[in-house]
Amino acid sequence: ITVEAVINRTAPYTGAQVWAGDIVSKHGDPTDANYLLRPNSAEITTSNGYFKTPDIADIELNKTYHVAMVYDGSSLKFYRDGCLMSEIPATGNLIQNSWPASIGFYSLQLYPNENFIGYINEVRIWNISKSQSEISAHMNSSLPNPTTQSGLLAYYTFDNLVNKKGNAIWNGTLNGSATINQTN
Repeated sequence: ITVEAVINRTAPYTGAQVWAGDIVSKHGDPTDANYLLRPNSAEITTSNGYFKTPDIADIELNKTYHVAMVYDGSSLKFYRDGCLMSEIPATGNLIQNSWPASIGFYSLQLYPNENFIGYINEVRIWNISKSQSEISAHMNSSLPNPTTQSGLLAYYTFDNLVNKKGNAIWNGTLNGSATINQTN
């Protein structure tokens, strides 16, 4: 799996890294993290347990970044701006759960400060592990011809809530105070 997004955090957080904000997630807690991308780390749960990349330095406020997580069956990697920032050995089949995929929003709302505060765009969810060069190739631009991109499951640019890959089952809905058509 590869999950990518362009982000810009606009408000500080207090407490541990968990409150840095969920960018793209499909999880309730560490026992069922199908995937979780945050500004400083990536998390998954597989048939062999829970894995989290080591935390890295916080992002700066009001600065735009590209972040990505990649799980290839042998390691979980976290990229920021096309550079590999942290990695952990990880094996096993990804667990599947019934949580909706969420962008900037923690579905359970047990910890409301877990939501991402700021801008999120260019969200891409792939069912393949992308290489560093493949991630870097389009991290600063929109994907060309998203409907023909091999391995792409969902793609959102937030001019609307339509999945640009073309599978309308994965069109988005707004939660909380989220809005679309905003300028970063």
